[in-house]
Parts: sequence; C-alpha cells; structure tokens
Amino acid sequence: MSDRIVIACLVGCSGAGKTELIGSLPATYAKHSEGYTVHDGRGIAIDNSLHLSKFRYISHWYNFAIKLSLPEQKRARLIVSDRCPYDVGAYVSNGDLFFHLAKECEVELNAVYNVKLIKIYVRADLSTILNRIKSRIIKQPWRLKYHEDDVEFTSNSFSYFERHRNDWDFIIDGEDEIRENTEKLVKYIDQFK
Repeated sequence: MSDRIVIACLVGCSGAGKTELIGSLPATYAKHSEGYTVHDGRGIAIDNSLHLSKFRYISHWYNFAIKLSLPEQKRARLIVSDRCPYDVGAYVSNGDLFFHLAKECEVELNAVYNVKLIKIYVRADLSTILNRIKSRIIKQPWRLKYHEDDVEFTSNSFSYFERHRNDWDFIIDGEDEIRENTEKLVKYIDQFK
C-alpha cells in the first residue's frame, strides 16, 4: 500500500453545490471543510476581500495538507475537501496569480510530501448559481459580507473557474440531481483509495 495521501478538492463558484455534494458523501469518507476566515495575530478576522487574507488561507491550507503526511498522523489516505487554495483566485483581482501560486505549491506538496491533489470542478450555469445565492442570502443574510449578491462579482468568479476548466481533473455538473452527483464523485475518487 502506498504512503501517498490524496486530497480530492471540490472547486467551483459559490452556489455551484460543493458543500451540498460533500455533505451527501457517506460517513465512511474523510472530509475536510473549512471556510475562508483568516485571523491576524490578535484573533481579529482579516477582511476576506484582501489579497493578504487569500495568501494566509493558501498558507494555512497547505500546512494542513503537509501535516497529513507526517508519520505520526493516523489519517485516511483519501480526504475530500470542500474548498482549497485554487478557489481563492476567483474572489480577488489578479486571481490568476493566486492560481499559479496554488499550482506551484501543489507541485511541491506532491514532490516533497507525497500528497496528491485531485481537483474536481463542481460546475453549474451562472443563472443557477445566482438563483441559489439569492435563496441562500434570504436564509443566511450574513453572507452579504462576501459580496455573493453582486452579480458582476459572481460573474467574474464564475469566469475564473471556466477559464481554468482544462486544469481541473474531473468535472461534475452541479445542475444534476445530488444523488447522481454523489454517485459520480464516489466512483471517481474511489480509484484513488
């Protein structure tokens, strides 16, 4: 059995269905779910729209991945992650710089720590995403601080994921039924067990 750790990262625009999809996985799958809130040294949240916040998140996430490779860790060899460093580029200007930073870190993570990332794009049409966000904001108005109600912001985020479509290892259609998408995800990631 290989010592390699595989992290199946769900990427995609807010409202595409990533969180619902990871939540639908059977309990037998190890899951990592963590938002983008990054704190400064005083415990105060850094504004989520700042590049500094995104840089700190990338560092934090890759540190999590490195820790998985430590010999004393008794962890699953396959972890499914809701969000990853590739997502952050969708929510700031110059996002492609963050994409390339995440890519370079991924290469090093694999070469030095034997941790492989599988990037699974959960894709939904922009109109579906906007409708889901609209419904979600009614139930969770605190999400307004993430600018999800801003059509141009969400459209730019959507474009980021589409621009990198060829960089994703697998694509799941977020328009399909959750049961069907769960089956597709399980079938795909099980080959990495």
